[in-house]
Amino acid sequence: MSSTKLDLFLVKGDALPPVLRKTIEAKELLRRGDCRTVREAVAKVGLSRSAFYKYRDGIEIPDDGDGLKVVALSLLLNHQPGSLSGVLGAI
Repeated sequence: MSSTKLDLFLVKGDALPPVLRKTIEAKELLRRGDCRTVREAVAKVGLSRSAFYKYRDGIEIPDDGDGLKVVALSLLLNHQPGSLSGVLGAI
């Protein structure tokens, strides 16, 4: 993988290693207000604070409460000028 571009992946939760699932759980506890501190949240899910801080910024949790939806599009475009701008204009 190139270090100059941002690599994003859509992965099923059960394919994630436990440390990432626990990081997500801890972030959810903090977001919902079930835990007030990182120390409390990581203790509840069985994760070290150092692991939480290592992975927390690399994981985003879509929030269902704001009415926004995440959509993934996969397109195969011809290599012609204006192809991408035409698709983006339609979206």
